[in-house]
This record gives sequence, structure tokens and C-alpha cells, in this order.
Amino acid sequence: ELDGGDGPLAGMLDLERIAWVGHSAGGSASLQSSSSHWFPELRAVVAYGCHGGVSTALGWPESTVVQSPATVPFLLMGGRRDGVIAGSAVRYGDGDVASQSLVSRTFDESLVNSRDAVLVEWTDATHFTLADPIDSTTARSFLDEEPGPAGDATRTLVAATLIDFLRGHLLDDPAALARVTALVEDPSAEVARAARRTTPAVDTSPAETLVSATVGEE
Repeated sequence: ELDGGDGPLAGMLDLERIAWVGHSAGGSASLQSSSSHWFPELRAVVAYGCHGGVSTALGWPESTVVQSPATVPFLLMGGRRDGVIAGSAVRYGDGDVASQSLVSRTFDESLVNSRDAVLVEWTDATHFTLADPIDSTTARSFLDEEPGPAGDATRTLVAATLIDFLRGHLLDDPAALARVTALVEDPSAEVARAARRTTPAVDTSPAETLVSATVGEE
């Protein structure tokens, strides 16, 4: 309707090359929905502040992270000052509360079928780094931590990384993907952990390459 109507987007949408961007619960929905077998037009997904953990209240064992069906390129980002995930982690298992590991574990254990999975965890980012200004009426925003010293600069980097990833996979822009690769292989001080794993599109079994860099951790 947006493409075929008489609105401002009429005739400007390429419905054969689409992307999803999800935040928080929207990111979790993307994690469990982004299979090219279900949506052939889907080319890439970006998710921020989400994870693949499942609640013990639903009968799952503590610390369970379920596998995502995502096959398309997937950029997963989060902040190490995410108070919303930390405040909710007790639902998924006490072991994840102190370590803030749910986002990182989602990359390691859940996004195993994505043909280009990228993780970036930002040192000073919060759950609502994407929102500026923050809407105080937003559900659960009271749980979030204060951003770190580089919080404002990190917001700009988050946006640039999102744009580069989407340009690379929707517009086949090699320079944009090269900037994503550079961020992973030589992360700046704003990055707590960056990793990338590529898997052949025709075979989502174990044949994969992992490039990972961790900053400030033992």
C-alpha cells in the first residue's frame, strides 16, 4: 500500500530487498522470525538491546538461549549498561544477572545459521541509547542505567554501524561492509566486544569462520 498509493513513498520502495530493524522486544521478535525461507525478500536484520533467552516461568531450564531461525545477515548490538536486560535477567536464570551475558550468548549460541552474523556490544551504551531524548513514559525505562562518559558519541557510532551494515547487504556496498569488518577486527575503546561469523548460505551446519575481538575483559 505504501509503495502503490499516492503517499510520499509511492514508487520509492524496493519490496524485493527489505530489512528489519528491531529494538528490545521488537529485536527479540526479529530474532525468531528472520528466516529467508519464510520471507524471501528479507535481506538483512538489525536488532538492538535484545536476546534469545527464554523465561523459566514457561518451563525452560535456567540460562536457556534458544536457537534463532535467522538465515539472513544479522547485526546484533547491545550496551553493557543495559539496565532493562539486567533488571529482567532473573526471569531467565540468575547466572546471567551479574555477567550481562545474554546478548553475547545470543550471538554465540543462537545466531548460528545467519550467513553473516555480527555482534557489537558498546561499553557505555544503555538499553535506550537508540532513543534521544528518552521518553520517560516508555515501559521499563526506569530500569535503565545512566550512559557512560562516551554515551553520546556511542549513539552516533551505533547509527553509523547500523547504516553501514544495511548499505552493505541491501545495496551491495563493499565499502560499507569493509567499515563493519574494520570495527570487528580493530574495535575502538567504545566497543566492549565485537565478533563476526560467516556461514555459507547453502549449508547452515558447522562450516563457519569466526573473527572475534574482546576489549577490557580477561
